[in-house]
Amino acid sequence: MECHQLVDKITSRIKYTYAKQLSYTGKLQVILAVLFSIHSFWGSVFILPQSVVKEVDKKCREYLWGGNEEKRKVPLVSWEKICYPKKQGGLNIKGCGKWNVASVGKLLWQLVMRKESIWVKWEHGIYIKTDTVWIHKAPVDSSWYWRKINSLKNMMQQWYTQGQLSRPGSTPKS
Repeated sequence: MECHQLVDKITSRIKYTYAKQLSYTGKLQVILAVLFSIHSFWGSVFILPQSVVKEVDKKCREYLWGGNEEKRKVPLVSWEKICYPKKQGGLNIKGCGKWNVASVGKLLWQLVMRKESIWVKWEHGIYIKTDTVWIHKAPVDSSWYWRKINSLKNMMQQWYTQGQLSRPGSTPKS
């Protein structure tokens, strides 16, 4: 899948805002409002390859700290800590990878709930057929996208059994 356009779009937005000499707070707002809206749109439609996820996070991280590919700046705090919720001392930035998993999880949930859409009907007609989503195994010759959704399904099943994920409308396990 050609995702270099996503990285190019984020890079061009960063170059545009570099001229404005923003503070950390201003840069944080650009990341939250502009850059993440771009990748959240792409992530809600496509399963992004890990290389693209890492590149998008790298671009956002470099932008926040004021560095770029030619001039590296030492970050004051790790990106992992920046991504923590505000209650835990972070800035509540959602990493691109986690956002992509959540967005694709939404697609998986639409399949489970048999949401009324052409895509859900097509997936059930082509791949799932008489199985339920949870017991369906992706054939080896199925599309890359379908295999990725199935790998996410397995990850979400683990989270559910470990109590890290709850069914909609229920209270998460503590």
